[in-house]
Amino acid sequence: MRAPTLCAAALLAGLLSACGGGPSASLNVTVTAPAGWSQEQALSQFDSLWSTFDRDYAHFEDKQIDWDALRSEFRPQAAASKSQPELQAVLLQMLGRLHDLHVHFDGPNGSQLASYTNPRAANVDLNLLANWFKGQQGVLLRDELGYARVPGGAYVGIRSWRNGAFSVADIDQLFEQLRDSPALIIDVRMNGGGDDSLAAAFGARLLEQSRVMHYTKTRNGARHSDFTPLEARIVEPRGPWTYRGKLIVLTGAASASSTESFLSLLHGLPNVILLGERSAGASGNPASYRLNADWSYTVPRWVAYAGDTQPIEDRGILPDVTVVAAAADFAAGRDPVLEAALARLK
Repeated sequence: MRAPTLCAAALLAGLLSACGGGPSASLNVTVTAPAGWSQEQALSQFDSLWSTFDRDYAHFEDKQIDWDALRSEFRPQAAASKSQPELQAVLLQMLGRLHDLHVHFDGPNGSQLASYTNPRAANVDLNLLANWFKGQQGVLLRDELGYARVPGGAYVGIRSWRNGAFSVADIDQLFEQLRDSPALIIDVRMNGGGDDSLAAAFGARLLEQSRVMHYTKTRNGARHSDFTPLEARIVEPRGPWTYRGKLIVLTGAASASSTESFLSLLHGLPNVILLGERSAGASGNPASYRLNADWSYTVPRWVAYAGDTQPIEDRGILPDVTVVAAAADFAAGRDPVLEAALARLK
């Protein structure tokens, strides 16, 4: 059954909302300090967080972080804090030295505090993209998955791989709708990640044989060099048929985490071109730990490598064809990356 034509409200709810599972922008969140705030309380939280990172964090060596030195620098500041927000400001400053998009605080009512944000701007303007999508009479299968027919093929937008955003059945419905399309533009420039199983399920419809999605090694000991052996994530073809048309995958600085695994899975296939800019370089598989009754924090536990065995963290996945998009382009009503992809279909 054909999905209803996308309306403007649904488009704004889908493409324009924040990406789940990926880098997060800092929010100005204030939490009232508990009565009886003490130095002991501050140091207890600081020491617990520092020790958890010391035991589990995966990137001390490849980022060349002297974690003991950071403890010496920031523990006195934590001891001098006068409230919970002051302590968290100290902790965020320390964690910011890791330059890790997967390290953040999660708090009440879905609030989030990032320790670090990507200095590179996203190469997509979501308002501009939404208006273009509406003009193409785009079809929304779910809030985070939609397509539009364009000359020479079809455009597919995937906002995130968030668990529950859409299902494997939705993916299969999309491929049935686009089975006759000679080429696909797959846009993940706005996709900050989520469930890599969902990314693998989509990618599996594009494979003719099994392929490595990524390699990982996970922290498993007290030393910063203690890791499990390198393990390959293999994706097998699935579904009743494989899509064999031309694929142009749009990528950029906001394409992060499991989206980078998706890019790694497709990179190098003979019918695939990655077009845009280098992806975010954020691949940590974070676990969540409690800081106090209101707040938790995330600790990335693995080092991931693309299928070509190059590290993803801080490096990202490089495109086959670089197309740069600047704020001035968007202000002028242009999307150079999408324009370049559409031109290749023609």
